[in-house]
Amino acid sequence: MKTNTLKIIINRSVADVFEFTTNPNNTDKWFVDAGKERTNEWPRKLGTIYENNNGFLTVTEFELDKLFTLTKKDKFCVRYQYRVLDNGATEMTYTEESLNGDLDSITDMIPMLKLKEIMES
Repeated sequence: MKTNTLKIIINRSVADVFEFTTNPNNTDKWFVDAGKERTNEWPRKLGTIYENNNGFLTVTEFELDKLFTLTKKDKFCVRYQYRVLDNGATEMTYTEESLNGDLDSITDMIPMLKLKEIMES
């Protein structure tokens, strides 16, 4: 099992960052490799299915403004964790984890930096 974890601080409220990063209409604006994304229902919740360049992923963990996990059955999961900082900014932790071996690719900081740029402009 392989894991890749990235952290970034975004000078926006946790509610804003959570809403933006979990909205499929925004994904291709900052996470280009995922491509256009759509869901089978909105608002998203536990069990919602997202579809993007990685195929079909299911929301397997969901805590509003705290935790959001997408899992591709028996392959990998991506987990977003959100934490409010003392100054009101948000620390977002992005973790991708293989569920059966190696990751096909590893995300670098480029999407996180793009997200920060968009959210803070």
